[in-house]
Amino acid sequence: MKLHTTRRGNGPLLVCHPGGPGFDGSELADLGGLDATRTLLLVDPRGTGGSDEADTYLLEDYVADIEELRADLGEDRFDLLGFSHGGLVAAAYAIAHPGRLRKLVLTVGLAAFTPEMQ
Repeated sequence: MKLHTTRRGNGPLLVCHPGGPGFDGSELADLGGLDATRTLLLVDPRGTGGSDEADTYLLEDYVADIEELRADLGEDRFDLLGFSHGGLVAAAYAIAHPGRLRKLVLTVGLAAFTPEMQ
C-alpha cells in the first residue's frame, strides 16, 4: 500500500509514524521544532489523511507499509520515530527488520500489546 507522506524541514531524514490508530501525520506537526534540524517525513498510515483505506488493519500490515515506504524512498537504512500507536508499529518494524534502522525513537508508546488491543 502506498502511504501518503508530508515532508517538513531540513536535515537528515526522520520517518515519523503518528498515533491512533486513526490519526494522520499532521498530528505530529513540526515535533516541537525538530524540523529545524531534521527532515520530518510525516506518514499518513493506512486509512488516514491522504492514504487509502485498507481491508485489514493488523500490526503486521502497518509494518509492511513502512517497509514498502522504505523501499520506495530508496533508503537501505533510515531513522524511525513512532508516537503512541506509531510506537507499537515502529517497535514491531524494528523486530521484523532490525538491519533497516539506524535509529529508533519510541514516544508515548504502550508498555504491552495485549490481545484486547489487537
